[in-house]
Amino acid sequence: MAKRENVGVKQVDISQSAKAYQVLSEQIVTLKIAPGSIMVEQELIAASGFGRTPVREALQKLERDMLIQILPRRGILIEPIDFERPLMALDVRVRVEGLIMERAARLSSDMERRLFERIALQMEASLAANDPVAFATLDQNFDNHALHCARHEVAARVLRPLHAVGRRIGYHEAISNPFIQKKNVQLHINLARAVAKEDLPSVYQYLGGVFEATRQSLLALGDMESVNVIPNPDEGTEIMEESK
Repeated sequence: MAKRENVGVKQVDISQSAKAYQVLSEQIVTLKIAPGSIMVEQELIAASGFGRTPVREALQKLERDMLIQILPRRGILIEPIDFERPLMALDVRVRVEGLIMERAARLSSDMERRLFERIALQMEASLAANDPVAFATLDQNFDNHALHCARHEVAARVLRPLHAVGRRIGYHEAISNPFIQKKNVQLHINLARAVAKEDLPSVYQYLGGVFEATRQSLLALGDMESVNVIPNPDEGTEIMEESK
């Protein structure tokens, strides 16, 4: 009986850690926590609403995702945004992600295919509402569902942190250049539907389109310093955050 209780406690801890990770990851990806800032653990506990243990476990995962650096005796560095790391991540994704999408298209159950269709519909709604925050969450849901349906844990471990790097630069682009973001969202919608239908030629076509659009937008960022200017979508102004 005691053993059962211990298992239950462990499951709750894992759940709290996952929720803390989700909250902090979203705040970093959507730039609510500024790139280049150095924070202390207590600030992130307050920002997430979770306790010390779940937050510490979440921070370990965020560091693996290359979104933060844990600096001993100094704090937690929120990685500055640059375009070199996402470009390097894209080089790896081009070589691995096709495997994931092909396997997801071939191996998904009927229920899993319906979820791809539902994600595509929700992405359409985010596009109509011009809501980059909603799309960032849906993009993560799509990536995670594809990784699950592909049933290839080695490839999944390679891709998860690369997806996190891509989502943050994608959100920055969404509020900097809405026209390019709309094209990118539509490519994701088409890709999700192609996977759902096991339409492999279209899967490769739209995945290639996503990669090319991503590469072109990264190259267009140009000036390294300008990338850490955070556009303010509410006021149409920009707030400069100092990289440390």
